[in-house]
Amino acid sequence: MPVRTKPFTQACPQCNWSKTSAPVSDVLIAGRDIATQCPRCGAKALKIHEASAFAVLISRVKRLLACGRAP
Repeated sequence: MPVRTKPFTQACPQCNWSKTSAPVSDVLIAGRDIATQCPRCGAKALKIHEASAFAVLISRVKRLLACGRAP
């Protein structure tokens, strides 16, 4: 049975870039939901940890605001 992934934060230890993802399904897509390397400095050793409640809230608000934009 599919299980939705818990919200997580990816962080780059080299440049302190971070991104929180709160997936809405059990499918994760590389490049959209999960980064394969840091978009700022290109480092491949990203750290992943459980997201805080505040980070999840911010991530969901950003997703809602992005849905309202015209392409």
